[in-house]
Parts: sequence; C-alpha cells; structure tokens
Amino acid sequence: VANYTEVSDWMSDRFPSPYTADAALEFFARHEKALHPTHPTHAAVLIKPNTADNPSSEPRMIGGLGADVMEDILYRTWNLGYFLTPSAWGKGYATEAVGGFVRWLFATWPLLNRIEGEAYGHNVASQRVLEKSGLKREGVRRGAAEKQGVLVDLIMFGIVRADLQEQSR
Repeated sequence: VANYTEVSDWMSDRFPSPYTADAALEFFARHEKALHPTHPTHAAVLIKPNTADNPSSEPRMIGGLGADVMEDILYRTWNLGYFLTPSAWGKGYATEAVGGFVRWLFATWPLLNRIEGEAYGHNVASQRVLEKSGLKREGVRRGAAEKQGVLVDLIMFGIVRADLQEQSR
C-alpha cells in the first residue's frame, strides 16, 4: 500500500522508501512508546468488502492516517498525517477518512483542542483534502522544507474544537 515512490514523494523523509515490512514494524514500535500509549492515534484506511470498489469478502487496505500528540505546552495540539495508495487517489477516500478521523479524535479526547496538518505547496490535492475535511488554511512557511534536493513551501492548516462545533450547526 505504501511502497510507491508516488506516495513517498509527498511524505516527509522519515517515511521510508521502499516501505518494507521492517519499516512498518519499526513504525509500530515507535508509536507504541508514544506520549499517550493508551490513546490509539493511528489507523488504517480500508474499503469495505463486497462493494463496487472492493468485490472481495475482506476489507482492503488503501492507506493510513494518524495524529501525533505534540509535547510540552502544545500537548492539546495534535499533528495530522495521512497517505493513500496511488490507485485510490482522486476518489474521495482521503477526504472521507481524514474528515471522519478528525471528528473522531475530537469526540474521543475532550482535552484535544487543535489538529494541524501541512502539505507541500505543490501538492494541491492534499491541500484540498485538508480543506474539505474542515481544516482552515492558516499560512505558508516559505521554503521551509527540502524534498528531493529542492526547497519547497509548506502550506499550514488547522482546526480547533470550536470550528468543529460551528460546522455542525
């Protein structure tokens, strides 16, 4: 699901490419020791079985998403990330998964006040996913990241609990 250069091109460099089984095990071990190990903050994105997009009798994994709890005075802010396999791009799965995940995080953890995400300036599709999922564009960090030897902008998005309450009215 994750072992595509098309996926890693849009991710941070800590997302390994190729994405091996050992890399997946390392990811799970690292997040098992997270700030709040009793708080599951990562999930698989699955397509339900016996549907037009998945005629199999088993769910089909098409990606993953998660939110990392920030530290110190930012503990009420979580940083969102997600990916889908290329064959699932452009079908609305990311927006559905991210939007549902954001609502679930706020509903599950009452102390959570803010979720933020970012996308490379040239990743318009990911920016649209964040906007459609309820996050607001908050700014641009010009030339903040280097990806594949090129300096790129990071577009910053955020949602606070009060925004979610306004959206439900």
